[in-house]
This record gives sequence, structure tokens and C-alpha cells, in this order.
Amino acid sequence: MTSDPDEIWRRARSAALQGDFREADALTARATEGSAAWRACFELMRAGAGMMARGVDMEGLADVTGTGVGYAQVEHLRDAIARVEPADITERAARLSEYAPRSPELDVAARWGRLWSEALRSPTAALATEAGEAAREATRIGSAEFVVELTAVQAFILLASGDHAEATRVARRASRMGRTEAMPQQEYLANLVLARLRRATGRPHLATQILSSLMQVAPARWQAWIAWELALAGSLQGAALARSNAHEGSLMVPVDALLGRRGSLRPDALGATFRDELEAIRAALDVDVPPPQTVADWLRGTVNEIPPALQGLALVADANGDPRPRVVATRAGARRLIAVGATAPEALVDPKVAPHPRTETLLCVVAQAGPDGLERDALFHSVYGFAFEAAVHQGSFDVLVHRARAWLGDRAELVREPRFALRVSQTLAIPDPRCERPIDDRLLQLLAERGGIPAKEAAAELNVPLRTVQTLLKQLVEDGACDSERRGRQIVYRVEDTTFREPTVY
Repeated sequence: MTSDPDEIWRRARSAALQGDFREADALTARATEGSAAWRACFELMRAGAGMMARGVDMEGLADVTGTGVGYAQVEHLRDAIARVEPADITERAARLSEYAPRSPELDVAARWGRLWSEALRSPTAALATEAGEAAREATRIGSAEFVVELTAVQAFILLASGDHAEATRVARRASRMGRTEAMPQQEYLANLVLARLRRATGRPHLATQILSSLMQVAPARWQAWIAWELALAGSLQGAALARSNAHEGSLMVPVDALLGRRGSLRPDALGATFRDELEAIRAALDVDVPPPQTVADWLRGTVNEIPPALQGLALVADANGDPRPRVVATRAGARRLIAVGATAPEALVDPKVAPHPRTETLLCVVAQAGPDGLERDALFHSVYGFAFEAAVHQGSFDVLVHRARAWLGDRAELVREPRFALRVSQTLAIPDPRCERPIDDRLLQLLAERGGIPAKEAAAELNVPLRTVQTLLKQLVEDGACDSERRGRQIVYRVEDTTFREPTVY
């Protein structure tokens, strides 16, 4: 027999963390008035799991004693983390810290809350180290839930601070521990962080696959974050579905804006980690938004590799079904935008009348060179990738310039003297082949969104010859990027993450 009166409640809570509320229900049914805090804890757990629950007055628990109050505060904070509400997280973490002296587990919980608050505000390598130390302490005292959650926040911090290699190692460990411990809320969190990592490291299709699975099982409080990640991974249809299942929150407004609904991309209410992503997206959607450093070089055209914050959204097509980024040129200057941001009528280039890719490249380079323009040799090298030799290349180059002028019409003038420069009289958008996503990237994204698709259907969706898609799929299967399986007479293809496994329906 234990002398700890709360031990029976903690055992019931351990079962509830795994989705089993039977013991909690039995205790609650015969609970005395002194057990109000534990009843509140279980009601919060029920609500967080998407079950029917009574409302909880957290202010009313202020005068209640016992460790049950601390665990109620844990659940209150966990809800704020799931909804990514930075102000609420900071406030609730501060309240939880008052209960830290009551038990070693509540002390670890208080550290977890503070780490999340700081992770959203100012993620650093030192903070990631502190999260790792807290996770080891949680392991020492045998607190499985906080081992998973502290490992997840450590991965989140490492990713935000730019250490992708270590973030990958830690995020994979958090995902595997979440599944092993069979605690659904902790598993959702760990896999959300893993999805962010997959997107940030250039694999938005894996992020889509993870998030599409989570969307099917996670309760409403997680769905806004899932919608945000799906949108940034390039799955706007999935984001719209997750958004329809979600509680309102700070992430909902920018999600609505990305989905073309009434909303604003203002980052006021978000913590720095999400705000940085949002600033990058705003700049890639609107020529008038000052570009943050993380995407500035890509927007200006000085680098062509799509930055991590835009990798998924760069797969999203415009209203004509064209996913190619654009260089939008105005009288004031030129900026590269992602296709989904180039929504003005002049920006919607019909692929049937678009110029040849080489012509597009020349116009994009000249537009982004600014009013000073480029010398012939520098322009030729930027377009073709090798040095100009007049005796060999002059004729072909003259033809290219002629084609560019013909496409421009009276919207702009391509001048040659003293340097090649573009004088714009009417805003125009030029498809930019320098950073067009390869067909295999778009194919993997389609497989992730559909969860399994035959080659013929994929070819029709991408408007690519069937033989091309079949060849790509064969190569992707050989490379381990996707799997194939026979369903009746059809062979279907789907992507699989090497770490993630679909959560059990609890």
C-alpha cells in the first residue's frame, strides 16, 4: 500500500494519457470535493482528446491544494502548445512553474513549459542543450510523456536555430518514442515536429504524407497547426480540410489568407519561429513586402535554389495550373514570386502562349538586373551557362533577343545600349525556368496528397506523358523514394517516410 493519496489518481492519469479513461471515470464518479483538481485535470484531458467534456474554471482552482492542481495546469498548457498560442503558452507556463516544487515530475513539466515559451520567441543552440538535459531528467524519473515532449521541443529548437542534422536525429527519436509509448497527444506533437523538419530539409512530400495521416486522427486543437504545415508543404486542399476541423487560433488567420479566404498574413500574434516563416511567405507573395534575409537572394534572383520556407508553396500552381515561379516586373523594379502569389491578371501566363524557356530566362535575368542592365557577355553567360564567343554565338543570341522583344510587345522594351536592360511600361510576369521544380518533385507531392495513385492517373493530373511518369516512378521506387503495390489489376504508388508510422486509432 502506498502512503501517497494521489498515487491512485496518477495511475488513472497514466492510463488516460494512452486514451483509456475508464479508471478516471470510476474515480471521478465517487470523488470527494477535495478531488476537484484531479477532476479538472481529467476534463481537460478529455477535451484535448476530442471527447465530450465539461468546462473547467482554472481560476477557480487557485485556492485548491494538492498535486492535482499542478497536473491540471499541465493539461491547460498542453492545450496552448497544441494550438500554438504564444501568449497563452507564456502565461500558462508561468502558472505551472508555481507547482514545480510539489513533485519531480511537475518540476520537469515546468521546465518543459518554459522551454516551449522560449522556443517560439528565441530558439538558440543553448536552449536546445537545455531541452536535452531536461529530457534526460525526465528519463531519470521515469516520466515517459515528458521524455517524448522534451525531445520534440529540442528537435523544434534545433530546427529553428539551423542545426538540421542534429534536428533530424532528435526528431526521428521523438517520433519513434511517441509511437512506442502509445500516448496519442505526445505522438501527434512529435510527428508534427518531424513534418516541419521534412519540409525544411527539402522534402515537402514527406511532410504532406505525415500531416495527411495526422489530420485523420488528431483532435481539433491540433488541426490549425496541421493546416499551417500542410499549406507550407504545398497541399492547399489538405490545409483547407484541416482548417475546417480546427479550433480558432492565431495560425488560422494566415492559413485563411494562404487559402484565398478572408484573412491577413500579418504576423503580429505569432512567436518569432512562426513569424519568420510568415514574413518569408509574405515577401514571396507580394512585391511590396520588404524581403527578410532568409529569402532575399532568391527573390532578387541572385540564387535559384528555392529556400526552405518556400519549398512546398513553390509546388502550388496558379489559376491556369502553372506552378512555375514568376519574375514580376514593374516600373519600380522586379521580384521573383511563387506562382500562387502571382494572382494579378497580367501575372497569369497561359502556358500555351508562354515564351520558350531560354527566352524566359533572358527576360528574367534582364528584369532582375535593374535599370543598370547587363553587358552582353554577362547576360549570355547567365542565360546559357558558358562564355560568349562572337563568331560562334552571335547569330543565335540575336535570334533570342528578337524572340524576347516579340513576346514583350508593347508591355516593355528590351534595349541593348549601353547595356541590355528592360524598360517596363505595363506590369508583366515572366515564367522563370531557373528554379522550376522538377517533375519528380511534383510527382512525389501528388503521391503524398493522394495516398496512393496509379501511373496513368498521375500522368493525367500532371499533364505529363504516361511513359515519362512510368519511367520516373520506376526510378523513384528503385531509389526508395516511393513504394509500389498491386491493387487488383492496377499498380499504385505511394510515398513512405523512413521514420513515421501512421498513428494507431486510440
